[in-house]
Amino acid sequence: IELLEVLIEDYDRRLINSKFDDLNPVELLKSMLKEAGLSQNKLAKEIGVSRQLISDILHYRRNISKEVNIKLSKYFSMSQEAFGRKYELKILKRQA
Repeated sequence: IELLEVLIEDYDRRLINSKFDDLNPVELLKSMLKEAGLSQNKLAKEIGVSRQLISDILHYRRNISKEVNIKLSKYFSMSQEAFGRKYELKILKRQA
């Protein structure tokens, strides 16, 4: 029975991860927030980071650090690779 439980959990984890393979980490995070019905503020509190950090990530102003990657992966029960893929940040033009 324990082996069956492990196999089912592994299957579920693979199914969830493959469902989001085509999304970059930011779009994946947005999707996970929407699916879980979570606000940015609630997620920030749950994983122990600032609201501003989550906002910056969701608006492509900051990359997901290794520490945040680990926290997101644990919180959403996903592999670290899902949130560790590279993506482009938006470059803000500074006004003089």
